[in-house]
Amino acid sequence: MSSNRLKLNADKTQFIWLGPALQLDKVGDVHLRVGGVDISPLDHVRDLRVTLDSLLTMKQHADTVARSCFYQMRARQLRSVRRSLTFDALHTLVHALIN
Repeated sequence: MSSNRLKLNADKTQFIWLGPALQLDKVGDVHLRVGGVDISPLDHVRDLRVTLDSLLTMKQHADTVARSCFYQMRARQLRSVRRSLTFDALHTLVHALIN
């Protein structure tokens, strides 16, 4: 990294073990030491806006994408009706959609 003038940010560094559940159970509790900081393996990590879990099921990523799409859909729906509603009615509608 230093030859390419890159600096490792140990606070943001993550690592994950990938594999079948039976193999992951055999790994145990392993830590990496990077730049003087101990790093523990995580169940899921995020890289380039893709969330990977240790079993590669992509469930966490699918949930995140669905949540984002649902949020955008609600925001667009509110934009289209906001001129037709009073402030109080819009406020009530926003709270109903959030809950």
